[in-house]
Amino acid sequence: MKIDNNKIKNEITGVATEWDFSGNFILIKHNEVLHHDVYGYMNREENIKANDETRYTLDANAKSFVNLAIVSAIDRGLLSLKDTLDRYLPKYKHGKQITVEHLIKNLTGISDFYYEGLMVDLENDETYHKLSVEERMRLEQKSYYEKRDLESVMSIIDSKKLDAKPGDVDGEGSKTNEVILIEILRQVTGQTVLEYLEEHIFKSLDMSICEGACHKTFSYRVHDTDQLVGMPLDYHVDGLFNVSSDDVTKLMRSIVNQELFSKKMWKKIMKRDAYGNNLLFDNANGYDCFSAEFLGFGFYPYFNFENGVAFTSLVNEHQQYKHVDGTMHYFRKDSREIVSSLTTYPEQTKMVAMSKKYFWHAISIDIEESQQRFVLDTKASIAMALLYPTKKAFLQLEGNTIIGLLVLEIDKKKDNYDIDIIIIDKKYQGRGYGKLMVKWAVEKLKSEGAKKLTIGVHKQNLGAKKIYMNAGFNPSAVGEGGMQLSMEIE
Repeated sequence: MKIDNNKIKNEITGVATEWDFSGNFILIKHNEVLHHDVYGYMNREENIKANDETRYTLDANAKSFVNLAIVSAIDRGLLSLKDTLDRYLPKYKHGKQITVEHLIKNLTGISDFYYEGLMVDLENDETYHKLSVEERMRLEQKSYYEKRDLESVMSIIDSKKLDAKPGDVDGEGSKTNEVILIEILRQVTGQTVLEYLEEHIFKSLDMSICEGACHKTFSYRVHDTDQLVGMPLDYHVDGLFNVSSDDVTKLMRSIVNQELFSKKMWKKIMKRDAYGNNLLFDNANGYDCFSAEFLGFGFYPYFNFENGVAFTSLVNEHQQYKHVDGTMHYFRKDSREIVSSLTTYPEQTKMVAMSKKYFWHAISIDIEESQQRFVLDTKASIAMALLYPTKKAFLQLEGNTIIGLLVLEIDKKKDNYDIDIIIIDKKYQGRGYGKLMVKWAVEKLKSEGAKKLTIGVHKQNLGAKKIYMNAGFNPSAVGEGGMQLSMEIE
């Protein structure tokens, strides 16, 4: 895989400028830094630009850092994924149903003390509604950080029923889960999350973290997709520490090279569910990712364990959003697509049947504008495959990244076998993926019993015609605009 560092720099800088991005963007491959730059402001209100020395405040008690600490403690034999919650909170009535693994994966069904408790109280408070939008946002954050201690949280959720059966929830999570995990870690180690991370992770990686907030760097949250709201820290929060870009680079290296835990633990971590998520990471079209936020600060790393590529944005401003043609766009998504397009080549290509695991990323396969008049769009193609029993949809993956869509006609009763649709995402065209897909399609249809294959193609779709004819298809019928290509199978 040959990576053009200059092109990466230019394109990331372009999207950072487009989004008025503030923070660091770091891209590595195993131990090599491919791109690192600093953008925007460390204090927008005072017009102070960010630089290489800018530090960012993070929260050790954020769920992702808590998960890292808990998994490390499991790796050291201090507790187990299968431990039930009643072992640590014997008075909690639902404890026997909930495991440590449920807590890590956000599958507990436990009520969210913040959204279903504190925020409901604020909503019913007339004083809250008299505040400005900015003041309400600041009060909401302060309420969360000042009332997330175990005693306060349990007083809110202790008498409530579970929202769902443990293991059957969607994994979006409850903020209560992290509070309970913090207590479990305290019981098995005698340490806070920050103390544990410092001793067992940060120190071993030679990270120069500093306890407490960095007040030189000011943070902002976003209201209504694009309005920045300053978030002054004028109250105490336990577990804060501040980091440099070098610190998070060291952590990313350790994770992408799978050095942070034992091989046995990594095997447990990487076991995926039906949506491609695993113990520590969510699936973002082939990238394993997590997020750690505090006020407007954030650390958002992405990992491709197949090719060793990892990248992150380390920020002091929450990202802005916008809708374009019905699709949500934001800096992290746009930068992820740039990295993916410039670092993905045929190495571990495979075809898989369409399933719910891939659905939401599959519908975002983007067709080159010049080809849109030749094929159905991706959503229509998938819908057709789901509605017609003889249509079968398959996805082409590079590692775990979706590259393209294939729809085949497999009608054994009528002895009809066609290649209906081939779409390669525009980010990955010109790299041989179309050729690989056609080759696989031919072998698949042959295995289903096909003796003859057909495919329709527009006469002006020269790229597609070339791929099909190189694969052994020949013209069998030609119309004014389209033509049919056929192949006899021995």
